[in-house]
Amino acid sequence: MRHLKTQLTTQLKNVYPKVYYENAPDDAVFPYVVYSLGSSYNNRANCIYTLDLDVWDKSTSSKRVDDITKDLINKLDLTGYIDEEIQYSLYFDRTVDTGSEDKTLKRKTVIFELRYTERS
Repeated sequence: MRHLKTQLTTQLKNVYPKVYYENAPDDAVFPYVVYSLGSSYNNRANCIYTLDLDVWDKSTSSKRVDDITKDLINKLDLTGYIDEEIQYSLYFDRTVDTGSEDKTLKRKTVIFELRYTERS
């Protein structure tokens, strides 16, 4: 799993540089992306994960969140990674306007299906 997170973080940072796994640090500069992986299927050799990408911005406008969301979808859908240890493919599922209780924050969640296989 560690190798998957490392490669996925690298791929995500190629789309948008401020990416964090599960939590952003307190001093993170907006806008940024926080991602998490939830397992929905696992038969040891193959896993299907739900990849949630939460795009956050502190702004009165949702423009930057919308632009980052669009870039994530356009640059990640139907892509993947393969090496000697792992391989995975990403498939866009949906976008959810998740919002925030704090009205100064804008947030959207982009959801991908991640199909993962350990090769070793």
